[in-house]
Amino acid sequence: MEIPAPDPLLAVAALRDGRFDVLQRVPPAWLEQLLGEDDVRVLRYPVPSIHVLVPNANRPFASNATFRRALAFAIGREAILNQELLAGEAVDPLPRGYAPDQAWGYAYDPGVEVLPYQPRIGVTLARVAEADLARAAEKAGDARPELSELVIGHVDDWLHARACAAIAADLNRVGIRCRVQPLASGEDRKLAACDFVYAELVMTEPVVDWPQWLAHHPLIRSSDHLNLAIREAAAATNWRQARER
Repeated sequence: MEIPAPDPLLAVAALRDGRFDVLQRVPPAWLEQLLGEDDVRVLRYPVPSIHVLVPNANRPFASNATFRRALAFAIGREAILNQELLAGEAVDPLPRGYAPDQAWGYAYDPGVEVLPYQPRIGVTLARVAEADLARAAEKAGDARPELSELVIGHVDDWLHARACAAIAADLNRVGIRCRVQPLASGEDRKLAACDFVYAELVMTEPVVDWPQWLAHHPLIRSSDHLNLAIREAAAATNWRQARER
């Protein structure tokens, strides 16, 4: 039986006193303590996830690329990760791997720099986006879109709620009015009213998944060449071999 646990402290207490047998997500602030307890076993997910804001293409500002760049500069992602989500703990949220024989080596490029937190640039880009949308609306004879309030939706999860609250605080601090909207299953009307939805996407293994995606495609079933290519890729032991095959 699965039981929602929106409060992480109560969830840890329930795990300790036996009301919970398994806790899906351990709060980073409690990780060190739980690792030291003899009757608790802490395991790491073998597949990492990435947290993103998914834009609503039906909302004018969310669908504007310049405005999305503005948010990228105006949100202090590193501070939110380290202070809000990891609670100051030295935990690497993603398994790293740079060598070809490491499971996630293909996904990393140490030469790519992290986009810096520069809220002033974010404000400037937001104004540019607003002007661009106004000109486009005038040209089309439509009403000028107004950014009265940005709405960010999230599922009922303590980590998602904490991240969204921090994002909203960053945006409100620079003059982009923002509020958070919790979402329950089936609340399509609230979902449609969101400009962005906070999502946690699992980074699955392409070599494992793509044969499953294509397995029922009639072209794959009828092609000996493609079936051979799938079998050869599945036999690869590192990403250099996977690319070559």
